[in-house]
Amino acid sequence: MALIVGGALKRVRNNESYYDFEVEKVLEEKIKDYPKRKEVLIEELKSLVKQGVEEYKKGEIKFRF
Repeated sequence: MALIVGGALKRVRNNESYYDFEVEKVLEEKIKDYPKRKEVLIEELKSLVKQGVEEYKKGEIKFRF
């Protein structure tokens, strides 16, 4: 999910973390209409989060560990 939403993967090399943006470039090359598909997925995620927050506020769902 981090790749889709943020466009990069967090990696660690020599105890230092960094974001690798090269992975998304490969996806753009290999997946037809990647930018559009990414946009659609992000909109779906926003909708699911909004729905979940509303249901939580109404007490329809409860948070559990």
